[in-house]
Amino acid sequence: MARKPTIAALQAGDESAWRWFCQEFNHSITAYAKGKGARDAENLSGNVMEAVARSIHKFKGSHKSFRSWVFSIAHNHIVDDLRRQGRGSETPTENIEEYLGSYETSFDTEFDPDLVHAIGNLNHDQREALTLRYSWDLSCKEVAKHIGRSESATRVMLHRSLKEIREKLIVPISEDEDLFIPNGSK
Repeated sequence: MARKPTIAALQAGDESAWRWFCQEFNHSITAYAKGKGARDAENLSGNVMEAVARSIHKFKGSHKSFRSWVFSIAHNHIVDDLRRQGRGSETPTENIEEYLGSYETSFDTEFDPDLVHAIGNLNHDQREALTLRYSWDLSCKEVAKHIGRSESATRVMLHRSLKEIREKLIVPISEDEDLFIPNGSK
């Protein structure tokens, strides 16, 4: 993947900077849109990228705030798409790989089937918060803003979600020992 360019390079229209932007964000935006139930996630991703390109000159901030800014644009496009569909509620996908993105672009190794199962057992709000925090790399404050909860409630939800996943993935050998093994690895 291309090296992360400066925001100024994106604002100046540097071709390699925009190539990086497309490689960095296209799949994540598409996967997030699919997970939220967007009708045509690939087209929506293209529209988000176009909106970013049209308004990049207005952006001021760091790469971290840029990521959040792009996400906000994506979120607004998804909400608009869902409204056009006439759906008041968002329907998450049941396929966690579509929700978080494929392992080729998001992770170095394949998803562990036990992890997919554990995440699949979480409720929609928990999966949403985990996706925003760990796939989109948003701060807890930014996640809280997007899911409509306080920052402390979001931190608690993230902590409990991770604990719930951990409990499903780890089984104690005995009550006397502190040593743990993964489920199914006896």
